Amino acid sequence: MLLQAIDHWTGSVLDSVFGFAEARLRQLTVLTIALAITLSIVLWGWLIEGSELRTETQETRQTVIRTDITETGSTTVRNLSLVLAALLALPIAIWRTRVAQLQATTAQRELFDSLYRQGDLKLRSEDLSVRLDGVHILDRLAKDEPDRYHIQIMGRLCAFLRSSRKVQEEHNGLQEDERAVVESIRSRESAGRDIEDQSSFTLDLNSTNLKGVWFNSAVLSRADLSLTCLEEAKLNNADLSEVVFYRANLKGAGIYDSELTGAKFSLDGRHPATGLTQEQLDNAWSEKENLPALDGVVDAVTGRQLTPPKRRMSIAKEMEQWRLEIKQMLDER
Repeated sequence: MLLQAIDHWTGSVLDSVFGFAEARLRQLTVLTIALAITLSIVLWGWLIEGSELRTETQETRQTVIRTDITETGSTTVRNLSLVLAALLALPIAIWRTRVAQLQATTAQRELFDSLYRQGDLKLRSEDLSVRLDGVHILDRLAKDEPDRYHIQIMGRLCAFLRSSRKVQEEHNGLQEDERAVVESIRSRESAGRDIEDQSSFTLDLNSTNLKGVWFNSAVLSRADLSLTCLEEAKLNNADLSEVVFYRANLKGAGIYDSELTGAKFSLDGRHPATGLTQEQLDNAWSEKENLPALDGVVDAVTGRQLTPPKRRMSIAKEMEQWRLEIKQMLDER
């Protein structure tokens, strides 16, 4: 009951006076107060015992007792005052530490926000080198602070590509800043991709001219690549599961050993992707339970209806499976 009462009092003080009541700090405060009270009780019991009186006369004994009681009371008051001062000083010390932490966190956030604004502003520049610097700033910020910036930075970079490489315009290959954006998207770290999954974020590259783009080994699952030009694009060993390819141009695109589980190359036979061949598909793989949607999608060479790839796992997984089977056979011998 005593600890609960102290805990309630401590939380109320920290909440109303200092504006926070964190569990660990509260527990530390409760333990400190309980220890101080325990020590005071023990100290009080020790102090009031007094010293052994060995005087010969009654008068001397009474004098010693009076002196002892006076000293004991004075010491007790002093010790209780010290305990009270400690109890008052502890929340203040905690509050000052917390304020310092909040100030440091606020300053850091302001710095990161400033970097984001700086990177975004540079990305709008007419100068190529300035735009390139902006891409690098945003890419670094997305990797260093994924929880706060990854989603908005990936959205911003996708928007940059859509605006700078409109599919209806002629382009002579990717510029240096555009290649940097593609690389930033391709090299997204697992922490950022996990955040995308949790927030249902998708890469939106709809209606973008990505002819010849290098997306080998990229994780593009659920990305919107509808109406996108992917001629001669390098998508080998990429995760293209559940990617939307409605009316996308995949002529000559490399999808060797890429995963196409649940990829959408048409919408119930409408808006089919173009430029795709059966040979390209057969170089990819997909899970049996969720084959890519290919209704109405025809081979760009033969004109025949395309069929899903027959492979059900990547080459790396197949090799690992073979290794385990061979190991098992050797172990049995």
